[in-house]
Amino acid sequence: MAGLSVPLTVTAVSSANYTKQISMSLQNPIVMWLKLDASAGVFNFMSVEDQRPSGRYAVDRTIVNITGIGTSGSQTVRYEYVGIGSAAASSTSCYANGQWYCDYEFHRVFIDETANTGYLLSNDSPPGDPSGGTGAPTQYVQYTAAGLPGSLSSCSAGSTCSATLAVSFTAAGQSDASGVYPSAGNEYDGCVNAASRVLSDDGSLVCGLTGVPILVSGGASSTIELTREVYVGDVVATLLANTTASTTLAFTNGSDMYTAPNSQ
Repeated sequence: MAGLSVPLTVTAVSSANYTKQISMSLQNPIVMWLKLDASAGVFNFMSVEDQRPSGRYAVDRTIVNITGIGTSGSQTVRYEYVGIGSAAASSTSCYANGQWYCDYEFHRVFIDETANTGYLLSNDSPPGDPSGGTGAPTQYVQYTAAGLPGSLSSCSAGSTCSATLAVSFTAAGQSDASGVYPSAGNEYDGCVNAASRVLSDDGSLVCGLTGVPILVSGGASSTIELTREVYVGDVVATLLANTTASTTLAFTNGSDMYTAPNSQ
């Protein structure tokens, strides 16, 4: 991109969340929505990318809502990223020759500086089953993390600090050099030191901030799967077509970010 000019089209939009829409003419079309209200301390951003021109029947979307800008220690951040493809019968398919060439990434973050809480939900897997169908993937890595932003901000890699992250992890179809394969349905919990990355309390989620089990019934892992099911059939007809200036996040805080799958 260095030295190139990028054509942009900017239009005003009437929306509770956004005031401007920006369309970028790159290899993959990207549409962004923005709102910056300095007096209210609000910044909202959303972008959606159609990957079909680059050869993948996939869509990426990012949404960020920030409040409390300009007031130290009072910011809240809500963030979501979803990137997924579908096994469309076309030259831009994400599935060919018996394997997936697209991922299903789903990440959510909620940070509340006033309450001193921060939560993360994350998934990386193929979009569907090994046959290219819309069934559940058999390979995945999923985890939640929770910590105290006030404590974490004082830590840096290799330093000495007492801040811990409550991490809950599950995986299937994975291997390492020793040939270990974590089994589907198993959950691994622990308190991890934010600076040294050392496991300080194996099997516990009662850390600096009490964590959220990844496999709790109807919770984190279920949110990942239910969201995948909304989009995997035809991501262009669901995720891309339904992302507009009126699209909002499906969660409001750290309590419901694990239980409200995004249906927009």
